[in-house]
This record gives sequence, structure tokens and C-alpha cells, in this order.
Amino acid sequence: MEQQVCQKFCKSYKPGKTERKKCGSYEFLRANLTKMELKRASDAAPAKPDLSSDDTISRMVCSECGFLDEHCKYRQGIDPTPCGGYSIVSHLLKNSNSNA
Repeated sequence: MEQQVCQKFCKSYKPGKTERKKCGSYEFLRANLTKMELKRASDAAPAKPDLSSDDTISRMVCSECGFLDEHCKYRQGIDPTPCGGYSIVSHLLKNSNSNA
């Protein structure tokens, strides 16, 4: 799973470094998708996230993230790029909204 989310999408990912804690989008995807669903979503998600669902992602994912308060440079306004799994979550939301 780390390859599908972190290695592919996270600019902070460092090969060989094991993080004890993962970002909220990683945990959200792990808890809500099977490995096959994650692979399909990861393969289809664009490298650049769609920010149009940011309010929804903030409520569903970021509010539960252990990095939110101190380490999330995106939510702090320091970095314009959200965490790695954000691209996958935004892709899934966009597709679920277009299928509704």
C-alpha cells in the first residue's frame, strides 16, 4: 500500500525510511479501500490533485489526521501541495460525484 500512495504521490516520501505514523489520507484509504480498489484508484488518479473537493476532504480526512496541527504544511498554508493520498481521495470523490 505504501507504494501505491506514498511512493507514487508523496513528495516527502523517502525510500527505506519507515514512518511510524502515516498521513490522514493514507489511513483513510487503508481503512476504506481493498488493495485492489486502491490499486485501481492509484493508477487512475492524476499526479496533481484536484482541489475542488478540498472542503469535503478537510472534513472527512484531514480532521482525523495526526499531522494536521503541527506537521501539515498544506493546511498551514506553507506548501501548496497536499499529502500524497490527497490525489487519490480527490480522484475518488470527483468520480463518485460524476456517477451520482
